[in-house]
Amino acid sequence: MIEFGTQAEYVVSILVDGILYFYVCLCSNHDEAVQMAIAEHVGKDLPLPLGTRCLVEGVCADSACNCGRIRVRDYRTLPKSQLC
Repeated sequence: MIEFGTQAEYVVSILVDGILYFYVCLCSNHDEAVQMAIAEHVGKDLPLPLGTRCLVEGVCADSACNCGRIRVRDYRTLPKSQLC
């Protein structure tokens, strides 16, 4: 991972119908990375059904932790009225 000040490189994997899409995002945390990747994915007019699995790998950015370890977080897409 490459760190740039308070931002770092996060890798987001989105699995849809057996196809794995990868996105690299420069951001502050896992949540921001998954939101950026989903916006890029949907912007390309690619499918994103409810319950789609999104894995985000990047530097631990928890406010109470300064460990700097690489963490993988698992997300699932929700209806448009809610965040992924």
